Amino acid sequence: MHIKLSTVIFVLLSLTSTFLSAQIADFDEDQIEQDFYTNINLYSEKYVKPVVSGYGIALGTGWQTRSRLLKPFEFSVGLHAVSTFTPDEELEFDFNEVPFTPNFKLENPQNPIIPTVLGGETEKYIIYETEGQTLLGPVKYQNRLPVLSGITSPFNATPNASIYADMGLPAKFELNLRLFPPFKILNVNHYQTGIGLRHEISHYFLGEEHPLKLLVSGNYNFSKFSYVPEEFFDGKNRNIIFKANAVNLNLQAAYTYKSFSLFLVPSYSINKSNFKIDGTYEYKVEENLLVQEAFSVTDPVDIVNRENLVNLTLGTSIAIADRIEIALAYQFSEYNSLSLNFGYLINSNSE
Repeated sequence: MHIKLSTVIFVLLSLTSTFLSAQIADFDEDQIEQDFYTNINLYSEKYVKPVVSGYGIALGTGWQTRSRLLKPFEFSVGLHAVSTFTPDEELEFDFNEVPFTPNFKLENPQNPIIPTVLGGETEKYIIYETEGQTLLGPVKYQNRLPVLSGITSPFNATPNASIYADMGLPAKFELNLRLFPPFKILNVNHYQTGIGLRHEISHYFLGEEHPLKLLVSGNYNFSKFSYVPEEFFDGKNRNIIFKANAVNLNLQAAYTYKSFSLFLVPSYSINKSNFKIDGTYEYKVEENLLVQEAFSVTDPVDIVNRENLVNLTLGTSIAIADRIEIALAYQFSEYNSLSLNFGYLINSNSE
C-alpha cells in the first residue's frame, strides 16, 4: 500500500496542531494580575524601605550652616553633604513574615532572610506560579525568578549632596536655598530643590550681643530620581521613579565663643516619599517550546510612605577669617545622619 507524501504531511500537521492546541492555556487574567500586584507591592515595600525612609530624613538634615544669621543682603554659598545610616536590622527581611500569596514563594523557605536595597548580594530564588486551563485540564506553570540583590555601602550609609545659597534679610530673617541641578547620566535622571526661612528670636529678650542665639526656622525640600531599567520584565515605557518631600520645623540654640559655636536643634519633620514602577510589563510562561503571555500589567507599583518624626541635632561650626564657614552636625532620628557644610561668605562686612 502506497501512502502519498502529502497525506503524511497532512497527518503530521494535524497531530501537531492538536498537540499545540492542547497545550494552549486560558488564564484568569484579572485574578492573576491582582495576585501579581499584591506580591510585587509587598516585595517592593520591604526592599526599598531603607532608601524611602532614609532619603526623606536626609533632605531635612544639616540646614544649620552657622550659629548666627547673615546681615541684610549678605550672601553665603557652599556645599552640603549628608549621609543617613540604616540600622543593621533593616538591611534584610524575613520573606516568610510577609503576607505574600501562595503563588509567590521562596525556593528554599527554610532560609528566608533576603536583602533589602542596602543588604548586599544574594543567590536565592523565588518560585512564581500561575495556573491556566487547557483542553487537557488545569496546568500550573512555574517561573524561577532571582531574588533582588542589594548594594553595600560603608556604615550602611545613604549619601546626599547639594549646593546651598543663603541671603540675609532685614528684621533678623534669613533666606536659605538648596539645589542639586538636574542631571542625566546613562539611564538616570535626578534633581533636588529646597527653600527655607530662619528668624532670630533671642534678640527680643537677650539683646544683640549675647553669645546665646535662639533661632526658629522652617524649610521644604523636594527630590526626584528616575531610572529606566535595562534588565527587568519585558515591557514598554518602563521607568522607576522615586520622589521625596520633607517639611521641617526647627528651634536652634547656639552658643558662640570667638570663632567656635556649639548648637542644639530639636525639630519636627513631616516626610512623604513615593516609589513607583511605571510602564506596561508582560509575564510569559513556557511549556514544550510554546511561549504564551499569561498577563500584562500597567504601572504595577505605587508605594507611598508618610512619617512624622521628632529629631534632635547636635553640632558645631567654625568661622575662618570671617569668610569661610564649616559646620558639622549629627542628627538623631529614626535613621541617624551626619552632615557637613562648607561655605564661603560674600560681602561679609556689609552692615
